[in-house]
Amino acid sequence: MQDVWRSDKRYCRRQEIRENRGTRRRPAGSHLLASGKNRDKAEGRRCQATPHRCQEFWQNLFGRNLRRTGNKNLDDAPPRTRLAPRGEHHGRRDYHQRPTLSAGAEWKLKRPHLFLLAILVIAWGCHPKQSPESESAAILEKIRHGDFETALVDVNKALPKYANSDISWAWRFRIQKAYILIYRGSYGEALLLLGEEPTPALAHSPVAVRRRLIQGIACDSTQQFDEADRDLAAAADMARDFQPDLTAEVAQARGTLEMHRRRYLEAAAAFQSVLAFTRERNQQYQETNALGSLGNVAMMQEHYDEAVDWFKAALQKSQTLNALASTALTLGNLGWSYSALGDFENAEAMFKEAERTS
Repeated sequence: MQDVWRSDKRYCRRQEIRENRGTRRRPAGSHLLASGKNRDKAEGRRCQATPHRCQEFWQNLFGRNLRRTGNKNLDDAPPRTRLAPRGEHHGRRDYHQRPTLSAGAEWKLKRPHLFLLAILVIAWGCHPKQSPESESAAILEKIRHGDFETALVDVNKALPKYANSDISWAWRFRIQKAYILIYRGSYGEALLLLGEEPTPALAHSPVAVRRRLIQGIACDSTQQFDEADRDLAAAADMARDFQPDLTAEVAQARGTLEMHRRRYLEAAAAFQSVLAFTRERNQQYQETNALGSLGNVAMMQEHYDEAVDWFKAALQKSQTLNALASTALTLGNLGWSYSALGDFENAEAMFKEAERTS
């Protein structure tokens, strides 16, 4: 009897496990015997069988989620209800899943990250002060691309910032503004801007050389050739003694002055010296100016074939550098040279391209 009781107990335990898993196996056939008696009662089982739910099961099978159902009202659901757990379908723990942390533990872990995020937000919100070097470089780039209006606006903003705090940079921005005024044809304003002598500390600096250089260019542009000659000679002496890297800039201005004087041999010699100097030092922008200037000398002498060759070389270089102001000027000169040669088709194409570029 003891063995039968143990057997029945084990059977009930197995039955309970099957029911909890939802995979209870039923005996083959109906729950009624052939005599019409209930099979479960006839066998004298101590555990009552689970009510038969076959019809309900099949009615609810389709469209049903095989995983556990969620809370119908998510607003009243506990935290993390909407988040899918990383456990397996049968409810056992996934060994790749991290253990759940309490709210306090999670906050302790997040605090360093939140502090770092706050630092980054502050850093992104505070833009570093722009250095005078970067401001000057940006203005120079705009000048090279022919954006003189924006360059003038920027240099006018920079000048007051350094007028009292850094006299060296104040003078450098003043020189840049004078260059812009020369490009715009405001020669008198440029001369007025540079009328004051730099401080003795800047006597041997690039500022001193470029001041005399721009004064010479402004005088040349207003046909004050003697004054221009004097200023350029002084700039050449200072460049030779203190700032040899500026030799090409001074020689370029000298060649332009000689061309305006119709002294073409002297002009060509000056531009050739600039070309050799800049190629040796890979100063490509100044090399472009020298090539275009040699084309101008040839065109002024009515050597149009030679002029076309020089202008083509200058155009290739300026387009590579994306120097729009130089490109537009060179295209216009090419158009004039083609026109003088009777090549009106190419001349018209160059003029149209120059108009689009400028």
